Amino acid sequence: MKQIFLATILLSGLLSAPLPGFSQQTKKIIDHADVQRWKKIEQQRISNDGQWVSWAQLPVAEGDAALYLWNEAGKQTSVFPRASEARFSSDNKLLIFTIKPPLDSLKAQRRKKVKDEDLPKDTLGILTLSTGQLEKIPRLKTVLVPEKWSGWFAFQCEPMKPAPAKKDTAKTQPKPAPKTAKEKKEDKDNGYRLVVRNTVSGKQDTIAYVKEFTLAKNSPRLLLYSTGWGDTMTVKTNRSIQKNGVYLYDLERSAIQPLFRSKGKFQQLSLDEQGEQAAFLADLDTSKARIRPLQLCYRESGKDSAKIIARPESDFLQRSNGEANWVISENSRPVFSEDGSKLYFGIAPAPILNDTMLLKEEIVDVEVWNWTDNRLYTQQEVQLDNMKKRSYPIVWHSRKNRFVPLASPEMPELRFQEQRNAEMALAFTEEPYGTYVTIEGTPHKDLYAVDLKTGDKKLIVKDLRGNPRISPEAGYIIWWSDPDTALFAWNARRSEIVRLTDNRLAPFYDEENDVPDFPDAHGLAGWLGGDEAMIVYDKYDLWKMDPNGKRTPNASPKEEKRRPLTAT
Repeated sequence: MKQIFLATILLSGLLSAPLPGFSQQTKKIIDHADVQRWKKIEQQRISNDGQWVSWAQLPVAEGDAALYLWNEAGKQTSVFPRASEARFSSDNKLLIFTIKPPLDSLKAQRRKKVKDEDLPKDTLGILTLSTGQLEKIPRLKTVLVPEKWSGWFAFQCEPMKPAPAKKDTAKTQPKPAPKTAKEKKEDKDNGYRLVVRNTVSGKQDTIAYVKEFTLAKNSPRLLLYSTGWGDTMTVKTNRSIQKNGVYLYDLERSAIQPLFRSKGKFQQLSLDEQGEQAAFLADLDTSKARIRPLQLCYRESGKDSAKIIARPESDFLQRSNGEANWVISENSRPVFSEDGSKLYFGIAPAPILNDTMLLKEEIVDVEVWNWTDNRLYTQQEVQLDNMKKRSYPIVWHSRKNRFVPLASPEMPELRFQEQRNAEMALAFTEEPYGTYVTIEGTPHKDLYAVDLKTGDKKLIVKDLRGNPRISPEAGYIIWWSDPDTALFAWNARRSEIVRLTDNRLAPFYDEENDVPDFPDAHGLAGWLGGDEAMIVYDKYDLWKMDPNGKRTPNASPKEEKRRPLTAT
């Protein structure tokens, strides 16, 4: 019996003893502190000459970012703490980025109830790539770097706060000098100084009291709104802008042209790609109307000034079915088509105003949700602010002076061809299928093609579960149907739907999908020119597909199926 008991003890000890080659250490459990240390890489940029690469290392949860810069020639990497949002100048001379204040310092001051205007501000970093010299400009508000042209960039800064005056202990205090004029401060109402710098010579021009500005994509032109010159600026400013208005600045000729000078406010400034045409919203009403009567202004190429092309009483804003009049939306920026023939902007129903004559105790503050609503109350609450700001696109054909409304509350979503030159757009609505978001987690759609000349809508497919997109030349609308696990295309010229994949040649869906739901597609790589064909992924290969449904075989041999991606 003793032998059996001893053998049992020995066996227990052997089982509990660590085996050779195995560690007794257990894996560390991840906690919140580990998540705080996680980083992600975003904002990747490469210079036009391919010699410089930058990227930002951002915290997943909370913390300070870091900007990394790699040089191909020296194979060296530089790090700039708390920096991000970097852009190379088109001539490969500068790297321009934003430096944030330390997050822990910012939080500490907020806990001390420091006012927002006294908190640390962003800093502009300007790095000369050839020498490594870094210039820092404090109190940055905005910086714009052109995409397609070089020679200039523009930034806006707040003025430095004056040092507090020392107390005078003298018994007799001198009388303050009488104020001759009301001081014009740099603030959000009057605007801030705008600096335009030449990257070659280093010279810069300062424009006073600018509230908004934008750059053309392909030409060195700048559109700005200034509230006019003031005599309280502490730096030398351009005296060409004296009055409140919108101005076009030709940087190559150093010429400033007034487009619209008047009392009022301007917003949502926009230029076409060449900087020849301009559009913006104007509020010229001097009354205290709660619904602001915005007007749309347009400057034609070659003209000296801008003109008003849309007013609150314009026909396209009226409704004949008894609905309230619509208004030009202040939340939508005008956008030009690439060829300049179309101008897109937004309209919206006139907002419902609260009764300001009611006392606080007379105001009914209640939110109502009904179980028959298409969306959950929590969804409605999150979407409320966006719904209030929602606008519906309308297009103005400049050569024909024709306004064509494109969307409505019943058909709110539109997708345009990238250049916006085409005469067709993609429209869809999820409104009839709102409950599917709650049940399935994915919305369903009714899909339409919209004629931009007339605004007419043609139904393509109903109750679609998928993500539709329009081809680059607007000749086709394609979508992946989740229930069919197949790719479909609609031919705009023939109004025909063609199924492009059946998953017999290869599975074009995610074979490793392991959730109780339809698998996603591997995706679309892109299109060939002229909408000739699509390039579609399967797990390993690329497939060339005719959007009309004619089969184009894969170029990679069958026996090489397990190789990485192979071009067709």
